[in-house]
Amino acid sequence: MNNESSTESRSANGNAGVINPLLSSGLVIALLGNLILSGVLILKLGEFDETKRQAQEAEAGTARSRAAVSSLQVEVDSLTAKKNTLEPTIAD
Repeated sequence: MNNESSTESRSANGNAGVINPLLSSGLVIALLGNLILSGVLILKLGEFDETKRQAQEAEAGTARSRAAVSSLQVEVDSLTAKKNTLEPTIAD
């Protein structure tokens, strides 16, 4: 029995020596992959935020342009009405 238990402990220790480097290297590779993935996602998030900011600026510019066009349209309508009112007077 003593021989069997010492053989079992040697084989268990022998496997442990092989498994530990594999596990530690696998852990290091997983951590490096996680670090790279996190970096890529952070960079993409930065690009997304920049694009979102640009879209908001463009939307604000569009709103200002629409307001200006609306104001000009009201002014044109007002001038057209005045012209139509004054046109018969000038024709006489």
